[in-house]
Amino acid sequence: MSDTKTVELPLRDLNKCFQCQQKHSESTPLRVCQNCAEKFYPFLACLAEGARFNAARPMHKALNRAILNNPSPNPTITSFPDGSTANLVILGEQVSLSDVIGWWPSAATSPIRSKFFRRIQREGHLLPILVSLCIALLREMYTSTPETGRRVRLRHGKSPIADFGIARGKAAAQSHDRLAYLYLAEGTFEQGQDPDEHYWLYFTTLSGQKLTLDVGMFVFNFCLYVSGQPYFDHIPFMGMPPMSAPAFYVDPDMARHTPKLTTASAEYSFLGNEDLQKALTAPRIDWITVNKFIVTVSGKAPTGPEKALMKSVTQDCCKAMATIVRNRAYMAWPEEPSVDIETDPGETTNAPTDDDEEWLKYMTRWNKKYNRGKVSRDALRHAIEAFRDRRTREPRSL
Repeated sequence: MSDTKTVELPLRDLNKCFQCQQKHSESTPLRVCQNCAEKFYPFLACLAEGARFNAARPMHKALNRAILNNPSPNPTITSFPDGSTANLVILGEQVSLSDVIGWWPSAATSPIRSKFFRRIQREGHLLPILVSLCIALLREMYTSTPETGRRVRLRHGKSPIADFGIARGKAAAQSHDRLAYLYLAEGTFEQGQDPDEHYWLYFTTLSGQKLTLDVGMFVFNFCLYVSGQPYFDHIPFMGMPPMSAPAFYVDPDMARHTPKLTTASAEYSFLGNEDLQKALTAPRIDWITVNKFIVTVSGKAPTGPEKALMKSVTQDCCKAMATIVRNRAYMAWPEEPSVDIETDPGETTNAPTDDDEEWLKYMTRWNKKYNRGKVSRDALRHAIEAFRDRRTREPRSL
């Protein structure tokens, strides 16, 4: 078998199907030959979550230093000399990872401690992980070999995904949701993940619609996630697959009643990048070209640990992507992914459903206010909680 791959770009218009070559006419309207839908996004989110536990990923220093203050759930905002503000985590001596209580002895409850640990655990390495996901998509889904038969492509509704890539911009994170770390024993200070330097995936359909997938908001205390089942049922080599994965997915319909949590300053096409197409179709990936792409996106060259992580994660992601495409595992995935939100301990979890007409009207009204800058993210969150509280108090008919 040949190891040479060819990038198969999606349709640029709907005059002719790229696979069956059927042409559009009034008597034979075009049906695009596609096999995959937007239900695919939880799989990508789970791959990103699995990457955070990759052996090549350096552990965050704050995870084995004792927390000496109480940064959650009611943080004290600290101002820094550079003018920024954040929730400062003060850390002392090293503790064993197995010493859960010793890591944060003064935590009010175990759930508060657990959630805060997982927020720190997801700090950093966002861009290398997203690049690995894009590499896997391009190499395993948008290329072919002489032996390739059925081709699988992403679509949204009836419209094929014509492009995908990485967006750079700002995340709507308040000061109390942004973390910073003071290491007393070492006498050092470091900022946490910067919401002004945020990255997420974007997908553009042939009809021009935009879809986004953000897997990096959990650290900013926006804890929407998808269930990890059944996306790894047929991928035994993943070791311990994630039970859930942070994911904030927005399509054009959802955008009407979903808060706008990111503002893009630039978008960088991955699928349409000719240099990347050449770099990723050879038997061996041209990492120099991939690293140049990262410099273009972030303005910074990847570090040695980031390069090592990206290579390891890419290998896992490509193997997983090839497996589900070959086995057509996606055919058994649910049309409506299981989505939930992890609130701060003590908040209500009586979430309305997406088919709740009153809830959708309520959220559409509040999101318009938020997206126009008339209310803060905290006000939006309080509005959501108020609706849930009212629903909890309302009598239910039997």
